[in-house]
Amino acid sequence: MQAPTFTAIVDAIPPLEAVFRHVYAVRHDAEAQPVVQQLLPNYEMLVGFNFGTDVPIRLGGQAFSIHHTAIIGPLDKTLAYEVRPGADLMVVVFTLNGFYRLMGHQLKTGMADIRLTSPQLESVTLVSLWEELANRPTLYERISHVNAYALTQLMPADDVTRRMPADVGYFETTAVDPVKGMAGDRQLTPRSVQQRMKTHLGYSAKELTRFLRFRKLIDRLMEARPSAVDWQALVTEFGYYDQPHLSRDFQYFLGLSPRRFLAELARGGLCVARRGKFY
Repeated sequence: MQAPTFTAIVDAIPPLEAVFRHVYAVRHDAEAQPVVQQLLPNYEMLVGFNFGTDVPIRLGGQAFSIHHTAIIGPLDKTLAYEVRPGADLMVVVFTLNGFYRLMGHQLKTGMADIRLTSPQLESVTLVSLWEELANRPTLYERISHVNAYALTQLMPADDVTRRMPADVGYFETTAVDPVKGMAGDRQLTPRSVQQRMKTHLGYSAKELTRFLRFRKLIDRLMEARPSAVDWQALVTEFGYYDQPHLSRDFQYFLGLSPRRFLAELARGGLCVARRGKFY
């Protein structure tokens, strides 16, 4: 399958590891053919800066085009994007509550939300930041500028932020209800825990638990390929009620049946986000 002319993933520097997961960059020669790629859900916030031709994207059944800037997320559906000739795109992938700490608030209008012209964010931050980045021709200079901006504008880490890496661990096991576990350890009510998650992350504990189970399933399928898949064994291992229950998660997150997912994976048409430092 054809690939873009240039791609790079640059991990966050140590002081920003709890803010950014990494920066993804893609460029495409002016003479090259368009390439369509798909990014699987990662429940992260993405901020895109486009310095080349417009980038058409499709998310949750809706089509958009990134001209200069875009805020996308939390990404709970497959994101399809077209890399056209002359493309020059840089995407900052946040982690934990990094978006909340840098931008001042979380998007709360629903999952698979997208903002291409957000008045409260673009007018103050993104437009001017895009202009500053556009004057820096190399990826290294652009990332260095984003890092410098984040280090000066980032909200100080409060108690919620300092505990967040440890709180993620509650979702890695099904032995204890994560909300009740956090509420007990933090001496909070379950409702307070849920409200904090919505504010800082943009999604609920239930949504995160469902996604992490599904991602573990995807990891297992990728490890096992190209071996034949025992779907019933996976149903049992990952705690689904039955195969239709498992299939519903594939449709919800990917818009694909399990077997169609395997076919797309074999074709090279899917990009599975690699695990970050925290999850």
